[in-house]
Amino acid sequence: MPVEGSEPRLARNRSPRLGDSMTGSAPTCPFLGRRQELARLTKAIRNRQSLLIFGPPDCGKTALVDRALAMLPPEIARLCLRLHAEAPLPKLLRRHVEQLFAAGDPVVRAAYAAQAPNGRSIETWASSQTAGRLRSLLFRAFDQGSYRLFWDDVRRLGLAHVRFLREVIWMRKTPVYLLARSPSYEDLGQATRLFWAQDQRLELPPLAPDEAEQLFDAAIANQRLEQLDLSEFRKQVIEASRNLPGAIVKMVAMAGQPQYRYGNSVKANLIYMDYLMQLASRVQV
Repeated sequence: MPVEGSEPRLARNRSPRLGDSMTGSAPTCPFLGRRQELARLTKAIRNRQSLLIFGPPDCGKTALVDRALAMLPPEIARLCLRLHAEAPLPKLLRRHVEQLFAAGDPVVRAAYAAQAPNGRSIETWASSQTAGRLRSLLFRAFDQGSYRLFWDDVRRLGLAHVRFLREVIWMRKTPVYLLARSPSYEDLGQATRLFWAQDQRLELPPLAPDEAEQLFDAAIANQRLEQLDLSEFRKQVIEASRNLPGAIVKMVAMAGQPQYRYGNSVKANLIYMDYLMQLASRVQV
């Protein structure tokens, strides 16, 4: 049975994910601020305590989890299963089964070996299973393993999702960490049934003004844009971002693209308009 400190495991800090990576194509930048939030999340992960992490788009939920997992011992980080949760439940169940197979989970490997014809891929085999069989398989694996589930980009969970997670948390004793895209707890709908206590929630507010300034400088250095005239751009980005770290990093990254430059200046208004359009498209997906 895979337990913390034993083989087989996931590769260090590289949990399989559904579709694109959790951070997608977002530009990288040093992690700044969020010390209290990071400490609380890290403690919850170590103690196997489920947690709801919520805030508006670009408040830094995924970056916070990335940072927390990078700080964990490999024997814990390797058993963290992460995926993008905006999908029907059967698809999420299949993806978790595929993750466990990649991790070498003995329960999933045994079921695959007994039922899959020679040469059939794990993806094809998992797709042929009913949701009920996948759910049962996952529950058996969770009973025997020391896994932790991370569901990212959650907006509104369906009732089927909530029932599955309730079983995982309360009956299978497997902690779940939901990264919810919502400015308020009340807007989370069914997810509030799982995280009703205050100590089960972690809200990410905007950065403090000095932290937002530091992040802007770090993002500029990361993109190597120090040679540009940034006085007005700095003001506009900080104000337009409302001190949300993801917004700062993305708008600075856009300044590195030729279409947003005019000589030594940055087309700040155009960047802001295009950022809002990209944000709207992500929210509507």
